[in-house]
Amino acid sequence: KTLFQYLRQIFKRDYRKSQSYKVSYLVSLKNLPDLHNRVVLALPIPLQNSYQIIKGEVEFTDGYKKTSDKFGNAVVFWEGVIAPHSEVSYEEKFEIKILPRIVTIDPSWSLIYYKSVDSPYLVSAKHLSGKDERVLQLAQSISKGETNLLKVVGGIYEYVVGNLKYDNPIQGLYSFEEGLGGKPVDCGGFDSLLGSLYMALGIPARIVSGFWTSGLGAPAHKKMHAWLEILLPNGEWLPLDPAVDNLSRGHRTNRKV
Repeated sequence: KTLFQYLRQIFKRDYRKSQSYKVSYLVSLKNLPDLHNRVVLALPIPLQNSYQIIKGEVEFTDGYKKTSDKFGNAVVFWEGVIAPHSEVSYEEKFEIKILPRIVTIDPSWSLIYYKSVDSPYLVSAKHLSGKDERVLQLAQSISKGETNLLKVVGGIYEYVVGNLKYDNPIQGLYSFEEGLGGKPVDCGGFDSLLGSLYMALGIPARIVSGFWTSGLGAPAHKKMHAWLEILLPNGEWLPLDPAVDNLSRGHRTNRKV
């Protein structure tokens, strides 16, 4: 295959079958000290869009409030006081249908489009930064002045998949700095560095988290997964999963991207 054909194959996502899931987030908080403690617990409300449809109403434990974050993501939260040595639980339940999704990078698209884009997904944060000088230099070194979006996205993606090492999964999120440092990282570390490199070239990027549907008996934190999405000129978000691709190429997983 030519390089162009190879990139087109990688950056086209086609999930052929629709799937439905019943989801329950149950969080229990126990107050161990001999003091009353105030708590605030927040959970995300699933997105409703063309490929992810919420069936019916989302159910919550009584006493909740709704708000949204700076990115427009809907959030539900509870606040209150827990008595000493007592426990409270909060639950969110919903049924969701995932439809086939196809996202493609048009070979005519250019980085020039992003010069006029002002997006909150370009703002540096604790784990993502397109402003860090090391990130800027690395992104420029990989892209070598190329402006074709398909080639730029493909080149940076291949660099991250080929140069990072997967190991030492954590419950939190590795930062782009840890990816730059060469230490083994989990899916979040792959995403943080990949997203930062794209942001350095003006491409909005966001980290998305969820759960694997396999391994139902495993603890929730062992089923968690994160991947990256970048904003395309047509307003669609392109999902990328560099960590799973790295593991797949190394024959360490049967999952495919």
